[in-house]
Amino acid sequence: MSTLWTLALRRLRTLVVLRDPAGPTLPATAEAVVRAELQALGFTVPADAFAAVDPCWLALWPELVAELRAMKGADVTYVPLFTGFPDRIPDPDLYFLQRVVAYVLGADLHSGPEAAERVAWLFDLDAFGADPVTQRQTVSRYLAGAADQAARAPASTPPVSPIALSVLADDELDAALGRWLHQVLTAGSSVKEALHADIGTVLAHLGASAVPVEQIRIKETLALVLKLLWTRGDLDGVVATCRSATDMLRLFAALTDTDVSLGSTVRFPKLTRAQRKTVLRVLEAAPQLEEDLARHRGLWKAVARSLHTGEHARRFPRAHAAVQRLRAGTLDTFAGRVEGALRIDDLPGTLTLLAARPGELARRLHHLLRRFPDHTDDILRAFAAVADRLTVKLLLTLRAYLGHIDTSAYRTVITKRGRVKVLDNPTRGQLGDDTIRRVQTVVERALRQALRAKGSWEGQAVWIDPQLAQYTVPLQQRTASDGLLTIGRGTRLPLRTASAPEADVLRLFVWWQQAQRDTDLDLAVICFGDRWDYRGHVSWTQLTGQGMAHSGDLQSAPLGAAEFIDIALTQLPEGVRYIAPQIHRYAGESFTEATVHAGWMLRTEVDATYATFDPATVVNKVDLSGAGSYALPFLVDVVDQQIVQVDLFVGSRAFHNTAERSCHDIGTVCREVARFVDTRPNLADLARLHVAARGGRVVADARRADLSFGIGRQHRFDAHAPERLLAELL
Repeated sequence: MSTLWTLALRRLRTLVVLRDPAGPTLPATAEAVVRAELQALGFTVPADAFAAVDPCWLALWPELVAELRAMKGADVTYVPLFTGFPDRIPDPDLYFLQRVVAYVLGADLHSGPEAAERVAWLFDLDAFGADPVTQRQTVSRYLAGAADQAARAPASTPPVSPIALSVLADDELDAALGRWLHQVLTAGSSVKEALHADIGTVLAHLGASAVPVEQIRIKETLALVLKLLWTRGDLDGVVATCRSATDMLRLFAALTDTDVSLGSTVRFPKLTRAQRKTVLRVLEAAPQLEEDLARHRGLWKAVARSLHTGEHARRFPRAHAAVQRLRAGTLDTFAGRVEGALRIDDLPGTLTLLAARPGELARRLHHLLRRFPDHTDDILRAFAAVADRLTVKLLLTLRAYLGHIDTSAYRTVITKRGRVKVLDNPTRGQLGDDTIRRVQTVVERALRQALRAKGSWEGQAVWIDPQLAQYTVPLQQRTASDGLLTIGRGTRLPLRTASAPEADVLRLFVWWQQAQRDTDLDLAVICFGDRWDYRGHVSWTQLTGQGMAHSGDLQSAPLGAAEFIDIALTQLPEGVRYIAPQIHRYAGESFTEATVHAGWMLRTEVDATYATFDPATVVNKVDLSGAGSYALPFLVDVVDQQIVQVDLFVGSRAFHNTAERSCHDIGTVCREVARFVDTRPNLADLARLHVAARGGRVVADARRADLSFGIGRQHRFDAHAPERLLAELL
C-alpha cells in the first residue's frame, strides 16, 4: 500500500493520511515537525491537513518524505569540485599549471585514487570535493565535501512558491487513483513513457475492471492494458482487446520493457504454445493484416520464426498465408497502392484510396495540394467529406501546421524517440493565402463539430488565464522527461515568481551516477544574441564569464557527481538575449545507462555559507534518460524574463561532445523551439475553441466563472495537470 501512497505524491500531488475521527490525533509537536520538513523541501499543505490523523501514520512518514525529497532531487548528496563555489573558483590559468606540474611529477590517472596526496603542497585540498589533479571522485574528498555541505545553512527566504499538496484519507485513495488512471488511459495523445510503470502498478491494484477499454484512443496506452491481461493469463481478454496485428508488437515491447512506440529496437518474449496460438488468433482476425505486417516487416519476420504458422495453417489459414507472403516479399499494401496511383498521377484513384483512411489523407493533404495545384477544388472536396472523422488532436495539429508552413523558412520535426530535426522548408509559398484559407475553413468546421460532440457548455461562464497563451498543448509527451513540471515543449514560464521579483541568481544543476564505468557529463551554457549569434559560453573549458560561474568539471561519478552554473541575471553582458543550458556526454555511459537528473533553482543567497543545493529553491527537476549526445532541458529568454521548455536530446556522437562543437546545432534547435508558442497549438487557443464550439461564454473575472482554465489545482483545467487536459480536451 505504501507504494500507492508514494505514487499519489508523485502523480497526483496528494499526501495520503490515516484518518480516525474517533481515535487519538496527531500530536501538535509531531504536526509541527512534519510541516517544517515539508516547508524545507518546498511543499505546503492546507491548514486542516492533519485534523483527525491517526498517530500511527507517523510510521509511514519517512517513506513519504523520501519520495518528496526525490521529487525535488534532494535524495542525493551534491558535492561540487570547487567546494567554495561560487565565491572561490580557482584562477583557471594557475589551476591548469598546477595540474600540469602534478602530472609531470607523476600524480596522474595511474597513480591511484588519491593522486593529489602525492603533491598536496600544490593544492589546498579542502577546497576540492574530488581529486584536484584528475578531477575524479575519491571517497575522502567526497566525504569531506559532503560534511561541508551538511554544515551550511539553507536559503533563509526561498524565492520559489511552494508546491501545494492536497491531502486525502487512505480510504479515498482508490477512487482518486481510478480517476487518474481513467484520464491517462483515455487521453487523446500519447502519455509519457515515464508513467508506464506507475500505470502498471495502478492497473495491477485496481484490476482489469477499472480499464475503460473502449475509450482507449492511443495504441501505446492499449499495450499497457494488454500487458496486464497477458501477465494475468487472460489470453481470451488479449484476443478481445487487440485491435490490430501491430497491437501484438506493442504488447511484446511492453512485456520486455522496450519501445512501445516501435520507434527503436524491440525485444520479444519467449512464447508458450498457448501464447503462440493467441498471437495467431489475433492475426487471423486482424483488419489490414498484410498492411500491418509490411509496416513492421523486419519485426514480424523475427516474430514469425517462433510462431510455426505451418503447424496451424488449417486453423489459421489467413495468418499463415500473410506470413508466407511476408517472407516472400509479395505483400500488397495500402501504402503501395497509394504510391502506385501517385506514380501515374492518378489523383481520383489516390483520393478514392485515401478516403478510406481520413488520417492518412490529412497527413498527405499538403503534399497533394502542392503536387496537383490545378485540382485544389477536387482535393478540398474529398478532404471535407472525411474531415469530421478526424481526431481533435490531428485537426488541431493540422490547423497549427497550416498557420505557418507556407511562410516559415524551417520545419521542426520531433521523432518518436524525442530527437529533433530542423529542416529547410522547400515548400514555403507554394500554396498561397487563398488555398491556406480554404483548407483552414474546412479544418475549423470539423474541429468545431468534434469539440461540440464532447458536451454542451451552454450558458456557462468560462475564465481563461491569459498566461495560457504561453503554454503549448502537450501533444508530444511520449518521451517527455519526468519531473516536477509536465508541460509542452516550447511552453514559456515566468523566470521569477511574483512573490520574489528580486531573486537574482538562476542556479543550474546536474547530478549523475555511473552504473559500471567511469562517466563524464558536462554542464554548460551558451549565450546568444537577438539573432542567435554566439555571445559566449561557460563550460569546463571556460569556467567563468560575466555574470556566470561554473562549479568545476568532474570526470567520474561512482559516488554521484554534481556540477552547477550560476547565472546572475542582472549582471549579464549587454546583448545577451538567450542562454541555452546543456548537458553533454563527454565520456562513459549514455543518459539511458547512467542515472541522471538536472534542473534549476532560483536563489537570492548564493555565497558559500549557504547550501549549494537547497530543495526549497528548486523550480524544476527532471530525470534525463533520452538518446543523444547531449540534452537541452530548457532555454532562458533574458529579455522576456522567461524559461522556455525544450526537453530534447540532440546529436549522435558517442563521446567528446562539447559546447564549442555543438554551438550551431544548439542555436538552431533553440531558435525553433522558442517559436513553438506561435507555431504549435497553445492552451489559451484550445480553451477558446472549446468555449466557442460548446456554447460557453468567456468572462474576464475568474470569480464569476463556472469553470476555468488556469495554472493551479483550483482550476478545472490546470495547465500543470496534462492527464486531464489530454483526456477531456482532445
